[in-house]
Amino acid sequence: DEFSKLTIKQYFYLDLIARLKKPTFTDLAEALKITKPSVSNIVNKLIEKGYVYKEQCEDDQRSYHLFLSEKGQALIEAEQK
Repeated sequence: DEFSKLTIKQYFYLDLIARLKKPTFTDLAEALKITKPSVSNIVNKLIEKGYVYKEQCEDDQRSYHLFLSEKGQALIEAEQK
């Protein structure tokens, strides 16, 4: 089961990315009141596992928007049922 492969913190990040709708790393850091490097560490693990992907912001080439992959979206939807 996919949920058992994630830590509680990773699942919380997935849920927050879903709720914030295409947040940047900075948006997540501000919402969680933690540093951007801390956010980057967890998000990069979620990207490696295939739950999240990032796309470069059109208006700021230094920033990336975060999105749930189909795998990440399916997990969130399954947990909300």
